[in-house]
Amino acid sequence: MDAESWPPFGLSVTTPRVQLRLPTDDEIPGVIDAALAGIHNDDPHPFVVPWTLGTEEEIRLGVPQFHWRSRAELTPNNFSLPFGVFVDGRVVGTQGIEATDFGTLRTVETGSWLTREFQGQGLGNEMRAAVLHFVFDALEAEVATSSARITNIRSLAVSRRMGYRENGTKRTQFADGTVAEEVLLRLDRADWEPQRRDDVVIDGFDACRRLFALD
Repeated sequence: MDAESWPPFGLSVTTPRVQLRLPTDDEIPGVIDAALAGIHNDDPHPFVVPWTLGTEEEIRLGVPQFHWRSRAELTPNNFSLPFGVFVDGRVVGTQGIEATDFGTLRTVETGSWLTREFQGQGLGNEMRAAVLHFVFDALEAEVATSSARITNIRSLAVSRRMGYRENGTKRTQFADGTVAEEVLLRLDRADWEPQRRDDVVIDGFDACRRLFALD
């Protein structure tokens, strides 16, 4: 399939350092390789969904299933967009957004991971800035939310740097079976506007507008 068959394949968000776009089937093996190369230490486990705890075979099966399911279930009000994060043409992680009742709530949730080789280089900030530009500028959302385990210092630092405000905590069972505090975060459009960048380029969205009921 190409962008003519499925317009989201033609959608991209580009900054001077990264490009976000939905991986094609030919690019999904690169997502798998990035995941298998290592994302995080296991103590404590940072994720609620235990997908990284699977065997290599389970991850090789689960990653394409997740991407195919996201495509198949996309509707204007309920969607998941797992953007691949590309650096010099190589996929190094994902920066996803999800929404429920988007037409009414105008709210999305962000989530991401980055292969360990590319961590500590400021790419976490860059990919989050890119997706927030897409969320507020293209999708015309009003609120972006996120969350992280209270010990996930790097993720929380990225959110705070982007202007998110803490919005409470909750007790959560994480993928390793432990129960810990999860920090909830919220970014309103008014808090994002002052940090709007002029070096983020969105291509291919006009062909996708009807998919998000924006026509």
